[in-house]
Amino acid sequence: HAGSEARRMSGINRGAVSIGSAAVLLAEERLGSLEGRHILVLGSGEMGVLVTQALAAKHLSAIYVANRTFDRARLLAEKVHGTAVPMADLYRYLTLSDVVICCTAAPHPVIRAEEVSQAMNSRSWPLDTTRRPLIIVDIAQPRDVEEEVGKIPGICLYTIDDLRKVNDDTAQFRKEAAMKVRAFLDQELTQFIRLFNRKAADELLATLHSWAEQIRIRERDRALSRLSGYDDRLREVTDDLTRVLTRKLLTDVTLTIRTCAERGEMQIAENLVGAITRGEMICSRTSD
Repeated sequence: HAGSEARRMSGINRGAVSIGSAAVLLAEERLGSLEGRHILVLGSGEMGVLVTQALAAKHLSAIYVANRTFDRARLLAEKVHGTAVPMADLYRYLTLSDVVICCTAAPHPVIRAEEVSQAMNSRSWPLDTTRRPLIIVDIAQPRDVEEEVGKIPGICLYTIDDLRKVNDDTAQFRKEAAMKVRAFLDQELTQFIRLFNRKAADELLATLHSWAEQIRIRERDRALSRLSGYDDRLREVTDDLTRVLTRKLLTDVTLTIRTCAERGEMQIAENLVGAITRGEMICSRTSD
């Protein structure tokens, strides 16, 4: 419970924890929100899996997955209810997307400037010369996207170097959040120990109250035996009276015993119960 409350209170689990999630967070920051967007993921390896998992909770309109091996693209797309894209149709789906995240293991660029420039012509509305912007995040090593792509009008190209700030910001945020969490958990631990120790007094208090109840019943019956011809009403009143008196007499000592238990001073609590139930003298408390 304390762990869940710490995460909720501090937000320590927010932010990017991997390059894949950092790429998604970067795209989200640039667009304001990914809700309703179309995202193309290029690559279905380990990094592609991380990226698609991070995208799955963003309420997208569509996730396209492209890979050199179509069957692998299809398997990954099915996991996130996306659409597998043949590499031959890469640039057509690029024009349909708001964000492209590249993370293949190819040894050479997969997205070339010439083809991207031609594809961007399709991103203009009729009678409008302004191209709809396209965000490309290249987290592959070596790079999937030719450097010249970043110079094409309407293209916002980010590389793995741009993700360092995202991760640095997340690391700083989590460092500060961790300090808040530590302070919170220290308080919760103190409270837990107090309640745990308090629970240790239950058996001791049960002994005390059982002793008191036996005396109450004995003295009640003695009093009733001295009354001739008492009815059920008188017995009920006498029983209530003795019960209330017993409870009130034990209120302060019960509180004291629980307080001793919370402090871990069970010996004092035991001595107190012993003095009450067996007439034992309370042992002098040794100095701390």
